[in-house]
Amino acid sequence: MLKLLFISALLSIFLFFTFCNGQNKLNKSIIDKNNARQMELPKKLKEVSGIAFSADGRLFAHDDERAVIYQINPQNGNVIKAFYFGMLVKRGDFEDIAIVGNDFYMVTANGIIYRFEDGDDGQQVDYTPFPTHLSTGNDVEGLCYDPQTNSLLLALKGNPGNGFGKDKKAIYSFSLKTKELDKNPRFILDKKALKKYSKENDFAPSGIARNPETGNFFVIASKGNIIVELNKQGFVVSVSQLDGRAHYQPEGISFLDEKTLYISDEGKRRGKLTMYKLD
Repeated sequence: MLKLLFISALLSIFLFFTFCNGQNKLNKSIIDKNNARQMELPKKLKEVSGIAFSADGRLFAHDDERAVIYQINPQNGNVIKAFYFGMLVKRGDFEDIAIVGNDFYMVTANGIIYRFEDGDDGQQVDYTPFPTHLSTGNDVEGLCYDPQTNSLLLALKGNPGNGFGKDKKAIYSFSLKTKELDKNPRFILDKKALKKYSKENDFAPSGIARNPETGNFFVIASKGNIIVELNKQGFVVSVSQLDGRAHYQPEGISFLDEKTLYISDEGKRRGKLTMYKLD
């Protein structure tokens, strides 16, 4: 235990100095509201949570209470089809979705990963659950695929686990080869440093996506209303503020391609889908 705390302390010091030394070298914000187009989603997606693009450019989304998956037209937000997994539509606190080839994955707040395949409109599909060592206290919020490591990355909103304190946020890696979650986080984020970039003075991840060109990871925070860009080593390279008037509660994030980013927001009346063209 003492050894773990010592390692945690050393890592915290390393992260603090790494972040501080790089603050003046951060790239400019990637988000420009002048290069944005926002559309309303149907009422049934008022509580839209995660979004993900398939390799052929189809956009999928889900709400946060039922295992219903919607294919959405990325140009207007209309629903093309909806299918579900579970005999009577499985319920749970579903937080994000990722697509790897023909396999779809969804994750719950308590760290259970569900694998299933695409379905026709109204179809019920089979699924396979993969429990992890995470729990409700960790509060998993984000999920994305990393092809370089053939793994899913899970971004935690809550307790980072492994002896790290409340001022840290963690991202874990789930191997698609072994179907196991690494015991140690792949990335640790310094909440105290990152929340300084937020007008709300807060930072809690709600989604994660990988840029297919650069391989960098983009962590969106509904608490804090910012997007943090990490390189492959986990170093912060840019922080972008989101317009709170346009983003009521940003929950999902996904790239269509290296220059086109989509963000989904839960809404008071309807969910929103925003497309950003990046420089």
